[in-house]
Amino acid sequence: MTSRSTRLPRPLSIALARVIRNDRPTRTRDWEFWTLRTSLRIYVLAVQVVAVITTVALLAIDQFSSADLVMLTGITALGVVKEEMTRHVERMRRRYSDTPHQNMTSVWTFAAALVLPAGLSALLVAALYTYLWFRIWRPVRDVRPWKVIFSAAAVSLSCHAASALQPLIGRHELAEATTWQTMALLIAAIVLYSVFNLGLIAVAIAQLTTDHSARRLFGTLGDAQLEYATLAMGAIAAISVARSPWVVIFLIPVMLVLHRSVLIRQLEEAASADPKTGLLNATAWRGLATTEFERAVRDGAEFGILMLDLDQFKRINATYGHPVGDQILRTVADRLAAEMRRYDLLGRFGDGELVAFCPELSADDLANLGERLRRAVEQLAVPVDETGENTVHPTISIGAAHYPESGADLQEVLLSADNALFAAKDSGRNRVEVLRPHLPD
Repeated sequence: MTSRSTRLPRPLSIALARVIRNDRPTRTRDWEFWTLRTSLRIYVLAVQVVAVITTVALLAIDQFSSADLVMLTGITALGVVKEEMTRHVERMRRRYSDTPHQNMTSVWTFAAALVLPAGLSALLVAALYTYLWFRIWRPVRDVRPWKVIFSAAAVSLSCHAASALQPLIGRHELAEATTWQTMALLIAAIVLYSVFNLGLIAVAIAQLTTDHSARRLFGTLGDAQLEYATLAMGAIAAISVARSPWVVIFLIPVMLVLHRSVLIRQLEEAASADPKTGLLNATAWRGLATTEFERAVRDGAEFGILMLDLDQFKRINATYGHPVGDQILRTVADRLAAEMRRYDLLGRFGDGELVAFCPELSADDLANLGERLRRAVEQLAVPVDETGENTVHPTISIGAAHYPESGADLQEVLLSADNALFAAKDSGRNRVEVLRPHLPD
């Protein structure tokens, strides 16, 4: 398949888009929930039932005034305005997201949990998520109704958890927000909200996939930073509402800039990351490795190259299927990344082959790193079915080459590492071979 694309005539492309939108799989995605494993369906329904019962009970118990209803309407309106202004950005973010999605509604839901009666905060969640579904997420093919409903239930329960601290904070203390006790309670509310939300979602994801890595269940470090930044803005919104409600309007332009900045980051990651492993793709790796090589030449520094190949990867795909093969490759990549230094460059070259640029390592240290990586992968047990009873123990072969002994430029060192990899595979696999150039007597 070539990279060249052919543009359809406009009337035909419009008709084709309509066919795709009206295709049966798109309509029947509403029923996908009933094809899920039983434990996941029970869990999702249980969370939703608990959220509904808790909300109804709180609405029956709480006493709220007309001012509370006005505040609910105002916060909901601000949330809708912000989501409408970022509608296209959010839709693109949703399409590029491959980890638990942070939609940034926490600014409004968390603020509501701090300033409104607990039952009313759940009504705000329901209103925002209904709007998001019909106005933004519905056209996105990978977004499922049951996931949106479950997410709304999880957020509602998170709001209820944060609202439990509301009597300790108080509206007046929140408006002042000058004591360390108030700040500590706000931090505790943020932690409660995030623990409930991330925990409930992670349990569902764990039953939906065999990939139980922290990245898959909880998202990346960047995702966590975004979530806590959004919750911090929610705390600021709550303080503003308690002190001077109109000030909250000034949060909207900040949210617009943040939303677009996050989209740019996702697009950059999508352009440089391999979609199956999350590592650098070959193009991005070569660009960064070239920069590091030039720095090493300029500073007279040494470095090493590791070529790593997942043993019997084609046989794994043929035996268990490509989805399982991709999962094994992703698990191996995650383990390798965890074992390496943060400034090592790890990328994917193709199929089961990975490559690492390791700055400022001696030849002996490079060999020791290769052996440590080999042992780390050898200890893995990757489940190949939903029960987790059947596992695969992957292994890797590694070829290592050191600069400057193994070549005068980056391409020569890469070729030397590749030759060492072939030697490792020819010697029985699951081993490390280091190129030892012949030195003249």
